[in-house]
Amino acid sequence: MGLAYDVVIKLVEQLHGQGYRLYFDNFFTSPGLLARLLELDILATGTTLPNRRGFPRILKDKWRKKAKRGNCRWKRMNKVLCLEWMDKKVFDKI
Repeated sequence: MGLAYDVVIKLVEQLHGQGYRLYFDNFFTSPGLLARLLELDILATGTTLPNRRGFPRILKDKWRKKAKRGNCRWKRMNKVLCLEWMDKKVFDKI
């Protein structure tokens, strides 16, 4: 799954099912990692980029060019929620 995935999974080995929540930036965030963390009973949130492996195709369209400040949209992938909103620029969050 990649270096970032392996690093996070290694760091949370002792945290399974203890109620921890993780927050990280776009280097570490991927839908696959968040799904795996959820299986381990670890909640997580992070920003991401649309070119990240596993990012929903439906959110890779021209919406960004016509969205106004405050607009948002989302896509659920099993139990992982991908959210995109427009501020001064588009922010992608999983």
